Amino acid sequence: MKINRFYKDLQLDLIRAENENLLSFETWFNNPFVLSSDIENYRFPLSFLEIYQKSDGMRIQWEATNIEQAYGGMEFLAMEAILSSWEGSVYEPEDLEFNEMLEFFHPFDQVSPEILCGFMITPNETYQSIYLNGVGETDTPFLDLNFDGYVTMLYESRAYKNWPIILLNISDNDLDSPLIQDFRSDMPPLFPEFDWDRYVTRYQSLRL
Repeated sequence: MKINRFYKDLQLDLIRAENENLLSFETWFNNPFVLSSDIENYRFPLSFLEIYQKSDGMRIQWEATNIEQAYGGMEFLAMEAILSSWEGSVYEPEDLEFNEMLEFFHPFDQVSPEILCGFMITPNETYQSIYLNGVGETDTPFLDLNFDGYVTMLYESRAYKNWPIILLNISDNDLDSPLIQDFRSDMPPLFPEFDWDRYVTRYQSLRL
């Protein structure tokens, strides 16, 4: 899988599953983002910019036909939203007393209504790992994946609901979490090539 076309590979897998009446899905793509000189100040990974030069934001959502609560999706936000201040939506000023890094959190993926993933961009550095924030939470755990690793695991997860939480569960050795149990049960009927052990090994191989 090429990083800058991961969403095309994901769509192909979803089309195969839809053709077998296993799920339904919908997509949305935007016009390309036009690079400007000031974008260099944010020190984004090249692969991230390559994707946005094809579509300035995108959305893919799917839902299983015959498995209850089996669904998934991703929504890469428009660059304008990513670069804006997230005060008032991700955090309030008083939240910085508990986690001052919230000020520097710039989400790019609305994983679900409850979960955002994004970059930490300080005035001096763009952190290598991708971070996560839950709506209404002040914690910003890191996924121990750079952007390429994030996109790889997004694809390996087929954008299954709240999949980054699965990675945190693996990292914490919480392998009996309800989400992991659902994931392990739901994925093989929808995507026969899925293998849990291979999935875990893939994540561990990509960690920073």
